[in-house]
Amino acid sequence: LLFPGLSQCFNVAEKAQTRFLGFWCTTWELIHTFPWHSVDSSSWTSGPRWGLFYVFNPARGGFTDIDLGNFRKAYTHARILRGMGVDPSIIAERGAPRGQLLAIAATAYHRAEEWLRERRARKGIPEGPRIYLASGGVDDLIYLKEGLTALNLEVL
Repeated sequence: LLFPGLSQCFNVAEKAQTRFLGFWCTTWELIHTFPWHSVDSSSWTSGPRWGLFYVFNPARGGFTDIDLGNFRKAYTHARILRGMGVDPSIIAERGAPRGQLLAIAATAYHRAEEWLRERRARKGIPEGPRIYLASGGVDDLIYLKEGLTALNLEVL
């Protein structure tokens, strides 16, 4: 029901040269299927909160889930994590600081945005979407900054 309705909206918007912002648009299937101008989501905070991380897998063009503390899964996807600049042991073992976990999650969404923008540019779509990281509180952002610094990661 959602896809046909959104498809119709985007068809009308294209003719009117209108852009769409996807508020609370967290489903990767929706994000990569439709030509959003931007989307925002707070789901990037769910990994540190609930212990299930979604890391972006550029080879698949989608997210892969890794349970916090699942040694086997973390090292099965070590190539993806290392490609993000992350040591798999941070996710393989429990007890990593919240900021580092948030930094990993934010980096995954940043990688997804880069992949999608590049893919759309190759198709001649001038502007890919921006994925904005929303948060229910300032604490997540403070921890995120600490984690990015500690892991020497950069999210623009």
